[in-house]
Amino acid sequence: MLTRATEDAVAQISAALAALTDGWDRLGAAPSSKTGDHTSPEELAAAARRYLRWRRKRDESYPRLFEDPAWEILLDLFVSKIEERSIYVSSACIASQVPQTTALRMIKRLNDLSLVKQEEDPFDGRRKILKITKPGIDVVVNFLQNLICNR
Repeated sequence: MLTRATEDAVAQISAALAALTDGWDRLGAAPSSKTGDHTSPEELAAAARRYLRWRRKRDESYPRLFEDPAWEILLDLFVSKIEERSIYVSSACIASQVPQTTALRMIKRLNDLSLVKQEEDPFDGRRKILKITKPGIDVVVNFLQNLICNR
């Protein structure tokens, strides 16, 4: 569960990164402002997938000790953006590996922080598509570039 201080920090980071971006074609995200890294979207997606696999292996060893559903959802949405896949709210809830009510609460917080948005499914009005926003992409890109560079 995100604390108010964490929400404020994420919002500040997001705003700062948004101000520095000039966009990549598919992601609409900028290289790290600290390093000038030009990591490709594919490299970032691979890093996100590796990180998610590592987290899931860790969670298998220590179940329910390191829950972070908001971050899981954000990373999954980031990879789906690069792979041009749609993620439905129900799928994001399942992938977060926490109870549905917890996942929905995290999605609401991510939405309140403008890191994700929900859109109507054009083919099925009962479903909502969950998408990462530009500020959400910036937060993930900055993290992954730091992870790739071992900082």
